[in-house]
Amino acid sequence: MVVIKGKKPHVLAVPLPFQGHVKPLMKLCRQIAKHGIKVTFVNIQSVHEKLLAAAKMSDEDEELGNIVLTSIPDGRSPEDVDENDSVKLLEALRITMPGYLTELIERINSSNDDEKISCVITDITMGWILETAEKMGAEPVAFSPPSAAVVAIALHIPKLIEKGYTDSNGSITKGDQIIRLSENMPAWRSNELSWSFAPHLETQKWEIGLRINPDENGIRTKEEIKTKIEMLFSNNNLKKNALTMKEMTMKSVSEGGSSYKNFEKFIDHLREG
Repeated sequence: MVVIKGKKPHVLAVPLPFQGHVKPLMKLCRQIAKHGIKVTFVNIQSVHEKLLAAAKMSDEDEELGNIVLTSIPDGRSPEDVDENDSVKLLEALRITMPGYLTELIERINSSNDDEKISCVITDITMGWILETAEKMGAEPVAFSPPSAAVVAIALHIPKLIEKGYTDSNGSITKGDQIIRLSENMPAWRSNELSWSFAPHLETQKWEIGLRINPDENGIRTKEEIKTKIEMLFSNNNLKKNALTMKEMTMKSVSEGGSSYKNFEKFIDHLREG
């Protein structure tokens, strides 16, 4: 791949247009922009309008700095637009987004030789965008809103299948077995994989919260939520674990921490082109 280089690094960021995916990538882009790197943040039109409206109602628009907000069509015809049909939206994006992004990158690159797109960051679930980035001479970077542990499990699925812990459909085949992917990660039991949680489990693996269980109709009632909130506030062990987790996280992202150092390396890499 021949990487296109301008005089200044320029990141194009494309989030998956679903709840829980847009804001995490925006937070990352704000940190990138604070280091003086320009970011063009691309949403589909409907999400773009909501983002602009939310920014006007808060101080977020003043914090954008080096971030430019723009949009592309989602590829659906008016009669196909159903906000609740995520499958159709993903299908339309997979077909049309590469073309729209190619046009956008070409337009940006031709408008300023000093600020050509040098890196494309996109949600890990939209691999076709990474291919588009390579074709356009930009470095592709996958972004994962969930934890690194979730990504590690996903990457190890072939090995889990090979060792017989699960089959290609995700069904557990070895019963209750211990799975350890790394010394730096807690071990899982095979029935605790993210796609196979037993419904009776009440505590999460890290013991920092409680599962809100549905009733016989599949509804998580206000009484159930109220009960679990009361249990959270009365359980000192959960509070202690949560505070420990918070302390570990803050140490990691603070100056000198492992996440801080990794981010600094990423920023240096972007500047080097």
